[in-house]
Amino acid sequence: MLENENIEFKENYSESIYKDNIAFLNSKGGTIYIDYNDKSVLIGLDKACSK
Repeated sequence: MLENENIEFKENYSESIYKDNIAFLNSKGGTIYIDYNDKSVLIGLDKACSK
């Protein structure tokens, strides 16, 4: 699975997630996966929260 106009990967929870939510709301919708890197590899929640 790769990022596209409906899928976004975030390594951690940050303020930029709000911009992605708004973009999805203004379009056809989408899904944000937290604790995945940009290559869709699961990094794990413990690593995502420690940054």
